Amino acid sequence: MTDATVTSAAQPTEASRAPQAAGLPVLRPIRRVDLTALLADPAQLRALLLRRDRVPVVVAGVDDAWPEAVGRDPLAMLRRTAHGTVRLLVNRTPPGGPAAPGEEMSVADFLAAVFDRRETARVFGLNTAHFPAETVAAFQPPQALLDALPIRNRYFGIERGMLFVGNNSSVEIHYDREWNDLLHIALAGRRRITVFGPEQNIALHKLPLISDSALDFDRLAAGPVGLDRAEGYQCVLQPGEMLVLPARYWHFIEYIEPSAAISYSFYTNRITWALGTLNGLFYNGFSVVHAFHETRWFRRWGRWYARSRARLAHAPRRGALDRAGRWLGLGLIALTERAVYGLLWLPMLVLFLARYRGGTNIYGRKAD
Repeated sequence: MTDATVTSAAQPTEASRAPQAAGLPVLRPIRRVDLTALLADPAQLRALLLRRDRVPVVVAGVDDAWPEAVGRDPLAMLRRTAHGTVRLLVNRTPPGGPAAPGEEMSVADFLAAVFDRRETARVFGLNTAHFPAETVAAFQPPQALLDALPIRNRYFGIERGMLFVGNNSSVEIHYDREWNDLLHIALAGRRRITVFGPEQNIALHKLPLISDSALDFDRLAAGPVGLDRAEGYQCVLQPGEMLVLPARYWHFIEYIEPSAAISYSFYTNRITWALGTLNGLFYNGFSVVHAFHETRWFRRWGRWYARSRARLAHAPRRGALDRAGRWLGLGLIALTERAVYGLLWLPMLVLFLARYRGGTNIYGRKAD
């Protein structure tokens, strides 16, 4: 893609809040492009979205492709079409605050809490269980863009589009367990998004087995070994803009004002789809269905794993012998994780399928 396609608009003021102090990650603005310029060059479009070394990009003007009634007031359409009898378990925990118990409410009440009363409220995802299929489909990316992608549904029947709505809250930093790429489109309100590539796993203190971090980005402070080595990107996503996020990219989302967005998943090849499917099945058995990631043994092992890898990778080196010892230590730690993953994969698959059999919505009671 040529530099001519990049918009020259400055990032909003909120983007400058990126941690830049000593001991914290270095963050750069995410590249911004215009949808019209992007679609005018199909070869560059495919290269930007599908090449192996792709990086996050923000695409402006996506809402121009929606029907007029949708593009004029997306929030009104969500309010008008929300299923009235469906109940949600809503996350009420503010950023950096003590964990608050989830609260049940209807979809309409949840939207009112977010956009009318501006309360702290967030749900994991809304789909055709909460809105008619045509509502979700109305916010899809332009067909010309979809035609350039080898779109595949996520592996166990979740609709391609999932809505994410909230205010005064955040989503813990993670990367998608199914290794899918994302098209994340802001519908109403702004949200701040901080992302890191998979090469930052050790610096971000990745936990074993799952795609979460041992660090709390709501209370991020200098101190964890290697954190200052992390390099990422940040943007404030405006309504009508779309963040294209490659597979296995970490993302930390902050609802800096009442906002709604929709995500579409896709895969660039069958190998990633297959590996992501296997990993997603494991994760749902391990964390979603039985919450083993919250047990004492996992928390202790996870902290040791993340801290040990960061120290081995980023502490000052003292000669060739020390360097060799560190690489050996990193290899043994990685081997330990692979062994545990291999031993647990089949039991976690059985646990997941036992819960999901018959079309049960595994996220039906998930408040985060």
